[in-house]
Amino acid sequence: MPEDLDSFVAMWDREEQRRTSWAIVHDGELIGAAFSYRLSPWLADLHCVFRKDAFGHKRTVPALAAVCEALFADGVEKI
Repeated sequence: MPEDLDSFVAMWDREEQRRTSWAIVHDGELIGAAFSYRLSPWLADLHCVFRKDAFGHKRTVPALAAVCEALFADGVEKI
């Protein structure tokens, strides 16, 4: 753990290169966000959050499919 602000900012900058995020927009409105952290050259995690009124397969599944396609296109083999 960083012991001061400068070391925290330096750590954040190093780690930022391994993070990717997406805004999820439907009909021109922000309905969610997805975040991924590259754990190895072939492995990444994936987290997402959606507005409650955006729940349901009609919006969430296509959005997450697009995010996964982007990760796989970038060399990730397992999420």
